[in-house]
Amino acid sequence: MFTPFRNNYGFGWRIGERFGRREMDHSGSDNGFSTYIIRFPNDGLTAMVLSNSDRASASRVGNAMAGIAFGEPVTLPVAQLRDILWDRIDRDGVAGAIAHYRDMKRSGAKLDFSDDTLVGLGYDLFAARRYTDAEAIFRFNLKLYPRSAYSHDGLADIASLGVIRRKRSCCSDSRWRSTRPTATPATR
Repeated sequence: MFTPFRNNYGFGWRIGERFGRREMDHSGSDNGFSTYIIRFPNDGLTAMVLSNSDRASASRVGNAMAGIAFGEPVTLPVAQLRDILWDRIDRDGVAGAIAHYRDMKRSGAKLDFSDDTLVGLGYDLFAARRYTDAEAIFRFNLKLYPRSAYSHDGLADIASLGVIRRKRSCCSDSRWRSTRPTATPATR
């Protein structure tokens, strides 16, 4: 099982060397999770990461854990804007997060201030059923990026659940209404 065959791979395990030691690892991810296991059999060390986020780099975390155990230098991860804002929403609400966003952007922080970041945050909040917070983030994003199709989609997704009133979202604008003719009952 742990004998390398093709491309240092054996029965689902990548087999090689890390930190100058023999190691075997395996990773996986899908919508909503990320996993990684790394074994150093000659050293009796195993690091395993099970994350409830597909945004997490479980392999990076697992390798860093092993590196720490072996006394290797480790580069700490840099916080991502999406995570910073999520934490700020928990602490200070959406208004506090938006104020923090503006302060960080004004200060020139080296973060990803793109449409995608705020859309991702909006959908993270949506997935957590925090619909009011998600709505506020999508609306804020539309102020910054008025052509953000995914922010309009996010508002439509929330509206389709019936948890918000439609307020001038793409769905309430007459330009977006269906032009398909309505079916009428057949006459005899």
